[in-house]
Amino acid sequence: MELINVQLQCAEDASYLQFQLCDCTIKITHGLPCRHDLAYYRWYFMPIPIQSIHDHWTKLSMRAPIVNDDGERSDRTYEVVDRLRGMDQSTRVHMIDRIIDMTDPSQSTVRGPAYNTAHRVPSIRIDYIQHLPRAYQHYISHINDVRGDGHCGFRAIAAHIGYGEDRWAQVRRDLINEIEQNMDLYNALYPEIGWADYLIRSLNYFEDSAPDEYWMDAMSMGVVIASAYNLVLHTFNALPSGCFTHFPLRSPPVPAQERIEIAIARVGNNHFVQLFLQPHYPVPSYPIWWWNNSSDEAKRWAARYATRISLWQEIMETRPRGTEAEFGGNID
Repeated sequence: MELINVQLQCAEDASYLQFQLCDCTIKITHGLPCRHDLAYYRWYFMPIPIQSIHDHWTKLSMRAPIVNDDGERSDRTYEVVDRLRGMDQSTRVHMIDRIIDMTDPSQSTVRGPAYNTAHRVPSIRIDYIQHLPRAYQHYISHINDVRGDGHCGFRAIAAHIGYGEDRWAQVRRDLINEIEQNMDLYNALYPEIGWADYLIRSLNYFEDSAPDEYWMDAMSMGVVIASAYNLVLHTFNALPSGCFTHFPLRSPPVPAQERIEIAIARVGNNHFVQLFLQPHYPVPSYPIWWWNNSSDEAKRWAARYATRISLWQEIMETRPRGTEAEFGGNID
């Protein structure tokens, strides 16, 4: 709370509403919202979203420290090790990185913000960022890698939604279940080739290493993922024309403070990673076949993102697939 309070005091300055200039590192070093995030939440009278707080802060103990009779703290190395073993893998890796950062700054993965440069991108994998559209790179906060065993796309989704990347198989099962319960809807996307059966076959693989026919196709699976978990999924690759936003097919939009937005990126040789974006980032547009097959309630998702989609199109100089005027231009 003290760290957040320091950022909140800075957020009193209205200039922090210029979110595109954010070069804060507290989101990486502490997993907490920065002054720009807090300025936005204050401006729109929003509570701090729980997803903006790293899982680490939900696992802390409020118990008093163990103290020896002579007033000195006991050696708590084994306690730290036990705590690390009890965490899910993504949280454990994050905490180990932070311990290394604090005890050996020369090995730190965090770098200071590069002032007066074209791209301010604090990231643990700068080489992966180079595989994404150059004009968008400074909207990227950081990237989290996952194991490249053919299940990487599903690992990235599992990590994003709180399963932990090792539960990639559960994501495959969830998506199979989503399709089987809505066969007619998914077949309507591409009726000439029995699309639902094709998607199920590509998902139905649970061995340790998946051959390429079972790798994730983000364009095909994006709408399934968004619909199964009722969230917004952004998928990125090297070309702006290959970047999309995927909305649920059936459900209406949820309030902004309850909304889940996640992003994955395909980098290198068809490897997927988790992507974390700066607050209020521009949003790539949605596939036209989502609009053609979504329910009337679900189409309201497009209005929520119309302004940010227009900003993406302006930055990328792409031809609009939807405009503010068409959808009302609401932004939340």
